[in-house]
Amino acid sequence: MNKKGFTLTELLGVIVVLAVIIGIAMMASTTIMNKSKNKLYREMEDNLKDVAVTYILTEYSLTDRTSNNIKNAKCVKDSGNNINCNGQCSETVTVDTLKNEGLFEDNKNYCKGTITVNVTCNEVDGKIVEDYEAIVEEGTCGN
Repeated sequence: MNKKGFTLTELLGVIVVLAVIIGIAMMASTTIMNKSKNKLYREMEDNLKDVAVTYILTEYSLTDRTSNNIKNAKCVKDSGNNINCNGQCSETVTVDTLKNEGLFEDNKNYCKGTITVNVTCNEVDGKIVEDYEAIVEEGTCGN
């Protein structure tokens, strides 16, 4: 007698092989998605740094120059020939402020918290230079 079809063992074997292949594919795609999310969050944090410095410099250039704010910080040499920041040398700004000002777009609210902008003082070619650097804590953007 000629039997056509597959045995139960053969069908179960195919199902097991397919389940293993699907499991491997899911793990690989999850890894790729997580790497992509982390890259997006790092790029958003880098963008926040640039926007925060721009905001601080723009905002405080429009204010009263006699007030005590980061824009009035000065880098000076002390008696030991060390370069120091004189005055208010850091300022914080919130992510919400940057969003409200239209400088940073984050429709899905991935980023929360504050960014600190510091004045750092360096000597370049014999001249004292004030540099504005933003610091975003790791994890400011992300779930």
